[in-house]
Amino acid sequence: MSSNKKRIPGLYHIVNTQKRPGIVVAEIGCFEGETTLEYIDIVREMKGHVYVLDWMCGSETGTFNPKEKNHGFKSKQKDRDGQRQRLEKNLKEYIDIGMVTILDGPSGDLINLIPNRSLDVCFIDADHRYHSVYRDIDLCIHKVKFGGVLCGHDCELFLPIEFIGPKIPTKYCTRNHPDAAPITEFISIKEIESKTKIPSEHLGIGYRNPTNPEIVYSNKIQDLYIHPGVIRAVWDQFDREVAIINPKIDPSGVWYIEINHQTIEKWINQKSVVEN
Repeated sequence: MSSNKKRIPGLYHIVNTQKRPGIVVAEIGCFEGETTLEYIDIVREMKGHVYVLDWMCGSETGTFNPKEKNHGFKSKQKDRDGQRQRLEKNLKEYIDIGMVTILDGPSGDLINLIPNRSLDVCFIDADHRYHSVYRDIDLCIHKVKFGGVLCGHDCELFLPIEFIGPKIPTKYCTRNHPDAAPITEFISIKEIESKTKIPSEHLGIGYRNPTNPEIVYSNKIQDLYIHPGVIRAVWDQFDREVAIINPKIDPSGVWYIEINHQTIEKWINQKSVVEN
């Protein structure tokens, strides 16, 4: 069922790199399973398993992006049931052979139903606000096997080493996706804050609520369709240990880190810097 054109080719690349007998993948924030279908045949070939998790309510803060109009908040139970039904329909042939487990509910409540150190790949693409991403990383890192990969979506930007401070390493972001060249063009989180009057810890690009804005609105900063909530959370968690898929493979900002004893030790040390 995998097509040649993929929404998130970086995730396919990671799953294919981790391909092994019995591979287990978790997708935290699966919506209706479109992304799952892009890599699931790799898992089937290896007689593996996939956990797909979603709370079936869309974005709590709404969405303005016309390309993601179906991701708007679902306040009615029938709409939530409809998303669940479409997810089940899309993944039916895989559910029928027992290789998919659907976890229906908030990620903060359900991630712990996945056994510790059981995953070869864990992909985070749920609530994009800072504190939610930070929490999901806290929970998911314990679910990945040593030698497995923790990864996620919408961390579009590398952060230059010279701007990584001891407290908050995401002080600056670049507008352009880096290749091998040095990063020279920046916009600071403070500049985003001053232009939008939105505290950076609440930024979650792609979301908007008129009574509690969570977005750098597109008509305010036309060239800044990035996710600073994700970027800041990922870098607060991992600092320079994290990597981003080459934008020539996937320009949508797929971040990843291999989980092993060394990265766990560095993660603990990094958290002590950020949280103290």
